[in-house]
Amino acid sequence: MEYLAKKQQARHEYKVNIGQTNKRNHSGLPYNPLTHAYHDDEKGRNLMLKDEQRKVRHILRSTNLDARQNCGYNLITGETRKEVEMPKDLSSKFSGYIQGAYTNQDIKGYQNAGNRQKGNFF
Repeated sequence: MEYLAKKQQARHEYKVNIGQTNKRNHSGLPYNPLTHAYHDDEKGRNLMLKDEQRKVRHILRSTNLDARQNCGYNLITGETRKEVEMPKDLSSKFSGYIQGAYTNQDIKGYQNAGNRQKGNFF
């Protein structure tokens, strides 16, 4: 009995020395799943950047679809349609990507939509 207790104590001390016990229960996610806050490390910053890029692509796609499939006014009321707006912080951060998307990928936006009156939307 005494032999098993010594063996267990030696095993515990060995694990403590190499760091296998008392590890924190740390999530592998780069954000907190309860508060949705990004961790302040490289993985958290990369995930935040990818999420922001996804938002920009989403808004560009919405603008493209709206410009290609709708006319410049509401057919029922005759009012001018409102454009899909890019948040200011994203538009300033990704301005080069947005301009490149309009020119290189043939994304039709409000400023170059053929079915809209130019000058009224920007």
